[in-house]
Amino acid sequence: MPKSMTMKLGHKLTILTLAMLIVPCLVSAAIRVEHYAKKDGLAGTVVSDILHDSRGYMWIGTWEGLSRFDGKEFVNYSEGDATSIPYLHNRVMRVYEDGLGNVWVMMYDDRLFRLNRRTDTFDRMAEVFPDFQNVRMYNPLFTARGDVWAEVRGTGAIHFIADSVTNALSAEMVPLVGQAINFLHEDSRGTVWAATDKRLSVLRSDSLHFNTLADHHDIRAVAETGSKVIWGTADGSIIEYDYKTGRNKIIPLLHNVPVTALSVSPDGKTLYIATSRSGLYRYDMPDGHLSQIFATPASVDRLFTDSHGLLWIISRQPGVMKYDPVTREVTSFAQAVTPSSYEPTPDIVECNGDVWVAMTGGGFGRYDRSTGRLDYFHNDPEKPGDMSNVVLQFDVSSPDVVWLSTHQRGLDRVTSVDNKVSHTWIKDRPQSLVDNEVKSFFLDTDTTLLIGTKAGELYRYTISARLFSTLTTDSRGEPIGRVYSICRDGDGDIWLGTRGNGLLRMTSDASGMHIASRYAHDPADKYSISSDEIQSIVTDRMGRMWIGTYGGGVNIAVRDGSSGIMRFISPANTMKGYPLASCGKVRSLAAQSDGTVWAGTTEGLVALVYDEASKDVKARVCRKDGDNPESLSTDDIVTVFVDSRDVLWVGTMTGGLNRYEGMEAGKPRFTVFSTANGLPSNHIKSITEDRDGNLWIATDENIVMFNNETQAFSVYLEDADSANTIFCENAVTVLPDGDPLFGANNGCYRVDNLRMSSEASGRLSLVMTSVSIDGVDTSPRVNPEMSEYVPESGVVTLRSRKSTLTIKVMSLNYSLQSRVRYSYKIEGRGEDKWINCGTENTITLSDLPSGCNTLVIRAMLSDDPSKWEECRLHIVVPSAWWATWWFWLIVVALTAGGVMLFRYVRTRRAEPAAADDSQQQGAPRRTFVMEPGKIALDDDEDEKFVNNLLAWMEENYSNPDMKIDNMVTSSGLGRTSFYNKLKTLANTSPVEFVIDFRMKKAKMFIENTNKTIAEIAYLTGYIDPHYFTRAFKTRYGETPTQYRKRYNASAADKSADSADKQ
Repeated sequence: MPKSMTMKLGHKLTILTLAMLIVPCLVSAAIRVEHYAKKDGLAGTVVSDILHDSRGYMWIGTWEGLSRFDGKEFVNYSEGDATSIPYLHNRVMRVYEDGLGNVWVMMYDDRLFRLNRRTDTFDRMAEVFPDFQNVRMYNPLFTARGDVWAEVRGTGAIHFIADSVTNALSAEMVPLVGQAINFLHEDSRGTVWAATDKRLSVLRSDSLHFNTLADHHDIRAVAETGSKVIWGTADGSIIEYDYKTGRNKIIPLLHNVPVTALSVSPDGKTLYIATSRSGLYRYDMPDGHLSQIFATPASVDRLFTDSHGLLWIISRQPGVMKYDPVTREVTSFAQAVTPSSYEPTPDIVECNGDVWVAMTGGGFGRYDRSTGRLDYFHNDPEKPGDMSNVVLQFDVSSPDVVWLSTHQRGLDRVTSVDNKVSHTWIKDRPQSLVDNEVKSFFLDTDTTLLIGTKAGELYRYTISARLFSTLTTDSRGEPIGRVYSICRDGDGDIWLGTRGNGLLRMTSDASGMHIASRYAHDPADKYSISSDEIQSIVTDRMGRMWIGTYGGGVNIAVRDGSSGIMRFISPANTMKGYPLASCGKVRSLAAQSDGTVWAGTTEGLVALVYDEASKDVKARVCRKDGDNPESLSTDDIVTVFVDSRDVLWVGTMTGGLNRYEGMEAGKPRFTVFSTANGLPSNHIKSITEDRDGNLWIATDENIVMFNNETQAFSVYLEDADSANTIFCENAVTVLPDGDPLFGANNGCYRVDNLRMSSEASGRLSLVMTSVSIDGVDTSPRVNPEMSEYVPESGVVTLRSRKSTLTIKVMSLNYSLQSRVRYSYKIEGRGEDKWINCGTENTITLSDLPSGCNTLVIRAMLSDDPSKWEECRLHIVVPSAWWATWWFWLIVVALTAGGVMLFRYVRTRRAEPAAADDSQQQGAPRRTFVMEPGKIALDDDEDEKFVNNLLAWMEENYSNPDMKIDNMVTSSGLGRTSFYNKLKTLANTSPVEFVIDFRMKKAKMFIENTNKTIAEIAYLTGYIDPHYFTRAFKTRYGETPTQYRKRYNASAADKSADSADKQ
């Protein structure tokens, strides 16, 4: 097949032609590869599996342990024998996630272990299933409700059940005598099937009332469509079971040709049938027509129908095949592989419509729907520097981030950087270095773009990206010079400010651009322009045109009313108020709505107000004041800009970005943003604003966006080659579609704002990754004093008020991680003020007030403040020792001294007792009785809370899927308030309360009914009677059966005693 064109790994920008400057196009994306090995924290170099879980974590199984990765740090679960968990070692082969978010690992010796999310530790599976030592498990099935099934060869299937409230694990064996399981399957209705060599066995179902189906058939494959579950057999038959009719149908299609895989088209009308030696068939289910798509002696092992209806075929032959049901064409894809000695497992994954394929025998790529090609993914063996295409494991976490492990070991994170920032040369074959150095832009009424270069050329482009004309000389053949600034005046004329060739007035028509007038400095005429070195032109609110020159200060262009001759008011004539001696070198001008014009000079910022009567200006110079932190950060000003809210921004040579806040006590105030706030450099070259009010800034080597709402910076060109890219001063504009365009020494850089916005549509996936107290991790995995994993429970209790709490958070959206900013606040305390952390993902707290504090952490995109997520941590802080009642009692006792102490203490002790007696006589406290304990109720609110809680429990205690969150919601309280109130009234947690309630109900059923222990387990919300029995024994010291015998014997004795007395 033809090889795709890919860029080298080192290239970070997509190079476009000049015709693509205004109209964006799609090009092959560049990539960024980050490699991780043991030295970076990965548990081992041999990667056996990669999993992207529901929370966003990456899990990497290795031969030396399990690693969890958040994009920044690895957490390793590689203790092996050190955990004292029987039969647990470090060689992981597969990694899975169940329906409750727990992570499971299949070890090298075919033992299955669960990593409990609630505790962050591996469960002791030998305690869950006593015969665990002798059991080997294969082909596990993870159901939607959270159960796990696995094949136990020669015996049947093992079933693991997790309690939805406590996450406690139990197990049972389901024997399948004389049957070998081919695979386990859960259908869309939750029925769990065992496809065996003898029949279909129903392991669990809420809707089927039979145990077996299709006796004497060897079941090899399954697919679903609508209400039908379709099975393929070893003798070539198709078995349909229809939930709607409750009937099954056996269709002998292929005589003794084993079916290996099935797939159904998106419309549900076509069934694709793969075989072990006869290739691929299509079966049109409405009319029963069977046809062969292709024949091959090689076994077809897997079928995958993508979201566009294309059928992907994996066989024993090298490569992969694609079948298009519209054209009825089969296309084969294969790649050259080096080395060829590996046998990677083929796989197909679809993410957001993109199909990624690891081919049989090696080869890896992403299918391009526009070209119909499956090219090398930057992994052509013939291209030095490309990656290996012998991909042993991979997972796709988002459309532009793929995780790989190749024959070169370790883990690769491959990010498509795409053409978010595109680079354009002005001349593909420049004759001079200055041919591509862009010094000015001007967008002429959204229809024409003018570009001035240091080579002295002015280009004019139409909005359709067609080069309309080029201007290099005036009508007399004189060079126009280097155009540094372009402006349109109130009369509609366009003015060009040049460095060395004065001020030019330009007109344009269908034939092109023309220089109508040139204004140069004339030493003999004091009303001529003061210098030919023009840096900036701007018009004020009155339509006056101001010209900033490099050496001659500021000029104002005025036209003589009688003669129409253009004259220039400058420091050389009536503008005596301008500080020419110190501020003569002007780099940039900007005008505010109140008439103030600001001049950025090499020696300060100058505020100018024009007085028409005197033809002079009032000037105020702002400079750095070392004694005033709110002064200008430096005197060397590069650019000034007034945004749509009339706010002045000042870009400096070495002092970062300054925002003018106005005058206070006769002094100007500025807020300074520097590298300490997220800027990549303090050298600001240009500033502009997009339609959403965001500032776009060029530093010397980077493009940065500043969000006015979040006050945060995002760097968009951090991968540029700094040795070749230097941005030019004040060369910036915003195109009609909202994309910022920057000029540099090597052409133009355009930011695709639409692409940035579309990328931000996904979740941020904010999680707490770790919580530490006084530097000690609270995870039970490393801290045996802890019983719950704090990031999952959301509650932490400190040892004292002086304890230091450290929380790490992370956005697990790997496409957006670099653009995420964090902030936090302590809710309900003081002003609830948000504290900005920038890109720092670690929060440290100390000296928190006593009681329950709620920490709210927010992650947001700096360029899209509407895109944010929050997580919460409830922090319980004990009272300080000096705030306790006993401390103050001792202080009072020591002060009273001797006999007075005795009398005082006795009096103080007697008074509360008397008060209690009086209170009890006047208004006795009500009690809520829940045998064997009692809960005291002080008021009606407490009684209402308890009654509602009991009523809810009565309705829900028998539901095995009962959730604590639903209990909290029913109370009308917040999670923290509910927990605190239950703790205060009953001295118990919600989970313990549920267990206690269920156990007391169980005792009631045992004492008063003849129901079996299994029936009582189901009635009290336990789906596994064995687990119920163990839990009952743990609580009461005897099994339910033992308790029933003892209770009945005691009741019989009491009855006999009563009879004797009578």
